[in-house]
Order: sequence, then structure tokens, then C-alpha cells
Amino acid sequence: VPHLPIEQCNPWDLPVDTPSPDDPTRRLAHLICDEIERLLAANVTNGNGAPYRPKDVMILCQRRGAQFHEIIRTLSLRGIPTAGSDRVSLKNDVAVKDFMALLRLASNRQDDLSLAEALKSPLWQFTEDDLYALAYDRGGRSLWSQLRAAAEKTGDLSSKCATARDEMDRAFVAGAQKGPFAFLSLLLEQGHPNGRYRFRQRLGQGSDEAINEILNEALAFELKHPRHLDLFLAHLEEMNPDIKKEGDSEIDMVRVMTVHGAKGLEAPVVFLADCQYFQQGVGDILFPLCEQGEALNGFLAYAPGGKQKDAGPVKIARDLAFQKQMEEYRRKLYVAATRAEERLYFCGIAPKKTAASEDPRFSSWHTLAVQAFARMGEGEEVIVPWAEDTPLFRIERGEKKGEKPQEVSQKTSSVPDAPTWLQKDVPPETSSVIAFPSTEGAGEELSDQGPVMPPRCAADGELDPRARGQLLHMALQYLPEAPPDRRADLARRLFARHAPQVSHIYHEEWTKEVMAVLGDPLFHQLFMKDARAEVAIQGVVDGQRYSGQIDRLLVQPDKVLFIDFKTHRPPPQDIADLPAGIRTQMSIYSALLAQRYPDRPVEGAVLWTYAPRLMPIYSRP
Repeated sequence: VPHLPIEQCNPWDLPVDTPSPDDPTRRLAHLICDEIERLLAANVTNGNGAPYRPKDVMILCQRRGAQFHEIIRTLSLRGIPTAGSDRVSLKNDVAVKDFMALLRLASNRQDDLSLAEALKSPLWQFTEDDLYALAYDRGGRSLWSQLRAAAEKTGDLSSKCATARDEMDRAFVAGAQKGPFAFLSLLLEQGHPNGRYRFRQRLGQGSDEAINEILNEALAFELKHPRHLDLFLAHLEEMNPDIKKEGDSEIDMVRVMTVHGAKGLEAPVVFLADCQYFQQGVGDILFPLCEQGEALNGFLAYAPGGKQKDAGPVKIARDLAFQKQMEEYRRKLYVAATRAEERLYFCGIAPKKTAASEDPRFSSWHTLAVQAFARMGEGEEVIVPWAEDTPLFRIERGEKKGEKPQEVSQKTSSVPDAPTWLQKDVPPETSSVIAFPSTEGAGEELSDQGPVMPPRCAADGELDPRARGQLLHMALQYLPEAPPDRRADLARRLFARHAPQVSHIYHEEWTKEVMAVLGDPLFHQLFMKDARAEVAIQGVVDGQRYSGQIDRLLVQPDKVLFIDFKTHRPPPQDIADLPAGIRTQMSIYSALLAQRYPDRPVEGAVLWTYAPRLMPIYSRP
């Protein structure tokens, strides 16, 4: 593919880093796809008389450069089945990035950027116009609040918002209750069509490999860690594995890979896509010192690359290194060329300077192929559509079978009827149900016994007791990390942001309640740096599997102390008046921690935030 004159390009029509349609890399990718589509047509058959299939085509590149990725992109755009790159970085895969955005959103609903990324993903396919209409002029509301408000309206955008809201809500609940694998699985399975199909429609079948890999990673993570979405997100951000895809020739897709990765594989049709690539010159070299033709034992010399005038010994060493480099370069050409069973295409971009390509020392694969064809003295020139003044040289050996239309014999085979169970509903899973200790005492918080203590916030437009308790839990989780002189102001800002409909009078009451807990010397130990907040825990107690979250955990060499915050109003005065649900919850936490730390006693207590008062409940030796 030759370079087009500069005046034919319109660099101001697109951003400066966007290749133009006349870019030779893009043109070559489209020309390769044109030839693949011609081969896949009904009138072109292989050496056995059967039509070519996508799995019969292999595209090889010397490196994973711009041409490599442009070919994969063009194959997907043209609708040609492709398995994508033979090696994918898990974190850099587009589908995995979408999942990580949803994991960040599950942790923080106020993350507008992650929500915008998720909405534009193949799962919900919001366009730029949709996102602009949703996000523009929303005041101080978060994008999550705007999405939920828009879902209650009518119209096409509201329908998309409702679908996204409902599917996200179900996935977030599944992730909180069952862990990251259930979270990812539900995102891929729900909807019509389901999420996996939507990913495949947008990203092609090449996305399956990365999606399967992140599912496998989620399963492996749950075997070693608590099933918590935040922990799984941190795990993904720290890892950076490359996925090497297996070159399975039975999968009916075009394979795109490097020459090194194609060792041992063959295909009827092979394209060598970047035959013009050649690394000229030799970089830094390390060579033995010689005296009178003999190497001095143990002495090596270093010569940096880029030197135009080398001394005699350095020039000899550099020429020798270049000779070995050319031998390896030609060996890779042999490996690439012998992958083809029937058709072999040498493709590339013509260099702007032809002098180097004419030098035998700097012969690219394309030049070596042209020279070899010339020495054979066989073949014919064919006019190619993209450059009529530059003929294509073609040589054929053996019996010519590929271009004549042939009728493929239609062999009838007896196909068995589908089994009856295929049309039946899948029975529900019988796996053990995971229970949550925090739900044991959920009812008591909503129906406090005894006289009503202000501020209950049960009136219209205000918070119910559970929402109030969640806000106080959030404040006690994050405020200990802030400087003491800033905690009160941060608490007011937190309550104003998450409960704007509540009067500031209540915000002040809640701030006083939180500051009374954090400022009490009796509770200082609970909020030290060694204490951990919102600790996920899982295990089995009396045959029942539990998954919970401890509000505050302090592990010391001589004991383990765990605390659960309760915002009941009024709190019970005596342990005998403690609701049964809270007793059960604390006993479950105590049993799980005793399994984790069998070598030290476990002590549990309830911290009543309204009093504030610490009530020891359980102590296991």
C-alpha cells in the first residue's frame, strides 16, 4: 500500500491523533478484509473443493503494533468473525474496564464518572447525546440520583434509564449478598438480550476470553478472600496479567497473532501483514576483547548504539551482531511463510524512502519475497485495484483449484432430535442459602420499644430510623480518619449531602451524637489506627453459612475486640432488655471470629450511639 500525497489528507477534520481514512495502516487493513471477504464468497473454494471458512484464515504480524490493532478493529467493523488478539492484558480489555467501573459504582454511588462509563458500555449503550441529556443542568444532584429520577418519567431515554437502574440494582444486591462472581454473572445473564450477547454484539467474540477470565478470577478470589466487592476491585487493580489465547483452529473465526505465537500452527490462507517492518541497525553491543585474534579471558567491551564511526574491533563486532540479527529476521520469515497451506499474502506499507529497501543488507520481508519470485522466473503480474500503476506479482504452484466455481456436494446427514429436557425450565439451585447476621436484628431498629426519643425522623420528607442508622454508621466509619478539629464540620457536610431533605436541626443532633462517641475517652481504643472499619467476614456456624460485616474490629496480640454500632432510641438500660435479634447477631460474629482467631479470646460489645454507652455482650475464652 503506497503513501498518498499529503494534500489528499484533511488533518483538521479530526483530532490530530486520529488516523485519517487515507492512512496507509487503515487502508491496508481494509484491503486485507476485502480479500478475506472475496475468499469467503461462495464461488471461491479451497484445495479440497470446499468453501473457505473464517477459521481457514490467519493474519500474522511481526509485532503488536499499530497495524496489528488496526486489523483487529477493521475485522470487527466489517463483521468478519475474529478471535481478536492472541494476547490480551486483562486490565486493558474494554469489557473488563466496564466491569471495574461498575465495581467502583457499587462501592460509591456518587461516582459520576464510573456511572457514565457504565451507561456507555455495551450493557446499556447510552450515546453521547443520551448522556448529555441526562447529565446536563442537573444542579447539585449526583448522576445516580438523576438516573433514578429520569427512570420515573416517560420517553425513550427514560426507558433506557429504567432498564439500567433495575439491572444495576439487582446486580448490586447480588454482589452485596453473594460476592463478586454473582455480581458479574448477573450482569451477563440478565436482560433480553442478555449482557454477554450485548458485549459480543459491540466488541465481537474476542471479548469472550477476557469475560471468562475475569469470571474465573472472581471464583479464585472467593476461595481465598471474603466475598466483598471492594476487596475484589482492589485485587483487580493490583494485578496485571496477560491472557494468552489458545490458537484453536476449530473455532470458526479469523485468527490474528504474532509470528512467534503462530509456531506449530497452520492455516490454508495466511496474510503477512507488516512485511515492510525491519529494525535497521544494531543497538548497544557487548563483545569480548581480542588480542592477535584470540579472546582475552574474562574481558568484555561495551559499545553504545548509534555510533556512525566505530573503531575497527567495534565495527567488526557490530557487523557480526547485525549478521546474527538478519539471520534471526530471515528465520522468522521462514516460520511465518511455512504457516500457509494454500495461499500466502505478503502485505505491507511502501517505505517513503526506497533507497534502503533496495540495499540487500536492509531487505524487508516484502523485498526478500520479491527477490525470491524474480529468481524463480515464474508467475504473472496482476493489476491491483488500489494502485493500477503498481502491478501485483503472483506465483502459483500445483493444481489450480481455488478460483473456479464448484458445486459443493450437499451431503445429508441424519440429525437427531433435540432432547426434551432442552425445552424445559432449569430447576432452581439447591445450594445452601447464605444468611446475614445483620438482618437478625433488623426489625428492632424499625420498631423501637419504649418512649420516643428525638430526633426519630419518622415524619414525611424525613429519614426512617434505618436510613438514619446507616448515615450514623457512615460517619463513624470515615470520620476517625480525619483530624479531630475537622470532624464536626465534615459530619455536617456528610449529613447535608446524603440527607438534604432533613432539617439542619437534625443534622446538628446527629453531629453531636457522633462527636460524643468519637470524643469519649472510653471509646478511644476502638478508633485507633490499628482498628479496622466495616470488616467483611464469612463462615459456617451450626451448619448455616453466614456473610456479614463487622462495624469495628480490633485484633490485639492478647485478644480480639469487635463492636457493633446501634442507633436505637432509646437504648436498653440493661443487657437483659437486649432484643433477641441483636443477641443472635453478636453470637454469630463471636463464633466466626473464634474460628478465625482460635488462639486468643474474643470479646464483643454493642456501642449505643445515642447514650453513648458501651455494652459488653459476649466473651469467648
